[in-house]
Amino acid sequence: MLNWLEKQSVPGEHLFVGPADLRRSSWCDTFIYHLMPKLQAGTYFLEMNPLSANRLNSRLAADVGSSDWLLLDRAIDSCREQNRSLEFQSDTPNQVVRENFRLVKQFGPYLIFHRKI
Repeated sequence: MLNWLEKQSVPGEHLFVGPADLRRSSWCDTFIYHLMPKLQAGTYFLEMNPLSANRLNSRLAADVGSSDWLLLDRAIDSCREQNRSLEFQSDTPNQVVRENFRLVKQFGPYLIFHRKI
């Protein structure tokens, strides 16, 4: 998956890594940023913590919107920790994905989106 993304991307482009459903934030695959050194992290929120990244008026939607690539993990969406990560927050980041990105590849639970041209 990362080899494919490496070949498709251009050095300096921005990569956002997170859960497929951005209304919830329990965790994300932060290590991927380290494995893709030619790409810049596309968000201030390298970790997704409940009511941090997805709180009301957070910059998450803007960060998603300014990225070139999204690597979203559907496996995270099934996480059911008994804490506030179960709570759905704003759908705005998901709207940004739907309006500004297209799904270009899928690897197991991972969805790779690229900015629409």
